[in-house]
Amino acid sequence: MDKSKEINGAADRGQELLAIHVKNAHTRLSDFLDQYGTGLDVLGKAMGAFTKAVYDLPESAACASGCAWCCHLRVETSIPELLVIYRELLTGSTPEGIASLKKWTREAASLGDLRDEDLWYQHKLPCPFLDNNKVCLIYPVRPFACRAHHSMDAALCQKGYEEGRRLMIPSLPLYRASTDIYSTIFIKVMAVRGFASFPVGFIKGLAMLLEEPTLTEAWLNGKDVFSPARIIKGDSRE
Repeated sequence: MDKSKEINGAADRGQELLAIHVKNAHTRLSDFLDQYGTGLDVLGKAMGAFTKAVYDLPESAACASGCAWCCHLRVETSIPELLVIYRELLTGSTPEGIASLKKWTREAASLGDLRDEDLWYQHKLPCPFLDNNKVCLIYPVRPFACRAHHSMDAALCQKGYEEGRRLMIPSLPLYRASTDIYSTIFIKVMAVRGFASFPVGFIKGLAMLLEEPTLTEAWLNGKDVFSPARIIKGDSRE
């Protein structure tokens, strides 16, 4: 068999399996919410179930503990993920820790729009959950975008960070897609249920919650309160 045909055939089969995976996950979430409602506890359990379904990062990836070049990029997430992670922060952090996080987000926001991807490149902003040892402090509940992001060439990641610009980072498309889908599924399923559901900047949304904690209840009650954090495809904040 011609090698290119073999590769294309494997890619097509991968896409077919991914489509089935997406459909099944969409159905499971819809059925789960139909049965238990759309409260924060339920969304947390759904996120936990999705997290357990994520495949392990392939050994061929260059990512390793302490490699944190990608932890200086804007992260996009669904609103359910944002709310679940924020609740975990409140549960596991001290008042001093929350105050320090609020201070960080205010200082970062003073540099510009936290949704702007270029802002993160230009100022080399580190994620506020990256500690001095380059370890993620919210690793067990990190957004699906963080789980999906990986590289086959850490040197290119470092180059992009040092030069403050986007580079084409080689990765495994199917792994990335099969992990990123959970955020997309959250967005689509909640939108069908009438919620204001769209991708948001993770740190921008978190900054909003730190300033106004009642936004969680407002959103769960159907109000469109996270529009200021919305990532709009195709504009300067894509």
